[in-house]
Amino acid sequence: MISGVEIASLSRSDERLDQMRSQRAKEMVHWPSSPGMNMQGFRFPRLARSHHLFQYLESVGYSYDSSLPVNHQDYYGGTIFPVNLMLANRGSSLSLKILEMGPIFRDDWSFYGSVSGYKLEEAAMYQKFLLETWNNVFLPQRGLMVQIGDPKFEGESEVTLEPVKALIRQAQADNGWITTLSSVADFWKMKESAVVSVWQDDGQIQIHVTGGEHNIEGLTLTIEFAEQRSNDERETALNGSIHNESPSVVNLVSASGYQSFYILHY
Repeated sequence: MISGVEIASLSRSDERLDQMRSQRAKEMVHWPSSPGMNMQGFRFPRLARSHHLFQYLESVGYSYDSSLPVNHQDYYGGTIFPVNLMLANRGSSLSLKILEMGPIFRDDWSFYGSVSGYKLEEAAMYQKFLLETWNNVFLPQRGLMVQIGDPKFEGESEVTLEPVKALIRQAQADNGWITTLSSVADFWKMKESAVVSVWQDDGQIQIHVTGGEHNIEGLTLTIEFAEQRSNDERETALNGSIHNESPSVVNLVSASGYQSFYILHY
């Protein structure tokens, strides 16, 4: 999937500074947007985020954020899947409903921002980074890769834009879902409503899948076995739609010597 925790304040704790950060949060969140647009997502400028910012985002109705960078190439920071933020501060914690979808740590500015003129060498390095990140980090786990670009940097020319085009071509070849963050947020909310129940009795495994509050179209239930099975048996047990009124049911023959787990995906 390609698209587009503990949060610490960035300076020492001080009541006056906390009030200033809170005021700054309100000013940033209410920056003007285009007329007629219902803004559901937000991204704070780098190094301008805190507990106050995320809590205020949720209080004014935002449903998702993309401010906490993901870096699994140099070290493990952030998550490659959407996650509801858990804030920890001064010994207390708070779970938010807002969905965090972190962008990759190095954006186009990291490669183009400090140079001017023809950027062929920088573009080659950027393309190598994007493809390695996709192939090594996100694709194996079917994670969410959020790439952020600036028209002033990657959009400057065909040369600087080619790394993003190469990433899109690779994601398409890998059957990736290229979409917007708002679509991912809607998808994740709907996916979370799916309920899987498993019963085993008299050599049979029965899996009930219901859609919770939603009817979910095009859902696949993947079953992975510890011992080798045929591709048809291993990969797809259910492919279709599930409904909130009645469960879709999958029956499997139980056998000794293997374990299985189940993955819901589109």
